[in-house]
Amino acid sequence: MLKSKLLQYSITTVSGAIVVFLFVWWRGIFAAESITVIWRYLVDAFFAVGAILMGFGGLVWLANAGTFRFFAYGFYRFFTLFKRDPTRVKWKTYYEYQEAKAEDRTPFLFLIVVGAVFLAISLVFLIPYYQNYVPASTDSNSTSEEILSSSAS
Repeated sequence: MLKSKLLQYSITTVSGAIVVFLFVWWRGIFAAESITVIWRYLVDAFFAVGAILMGFGGLVWLANAGTFRFFAYGFYRFFTLFKRDPTRVKWKTYYEYQEAKAEDRTPFLFLIVVGAVFLAISLVFLIPYYQNYVPASTDSNSTSEEILSSSAS
């Protein structure tokens, strides 16, 4: 039991880390011009992966609660109409279908936990991003050194 939980968490974490790496590589983190751009890419990547993982975890939680079961039963009954013998169905009523599917629970907590960790890492990277962030000047002729010297004084 513990080994399967550890496997779920580790596969999800490694997959998320690979997606983060691909995201920042695609954005061009290795050719970034400033540290602020690097921090922004890291914040974006970790936030996107964390939000996606938590979103999938939420969807699995809703599915476990039976939110989409009515639609699944509707599709099941619709496609049984095209069988050779439509009277031979596994579940004749929605109640029978719901009772049979109530036992099928998919684990989802690992998605929410790993997603929350990725979101927390995103927040950790957000702090140095805002410490290094210099807003764009309204004067298009200003250089970055002039902007930094004017904001420091």
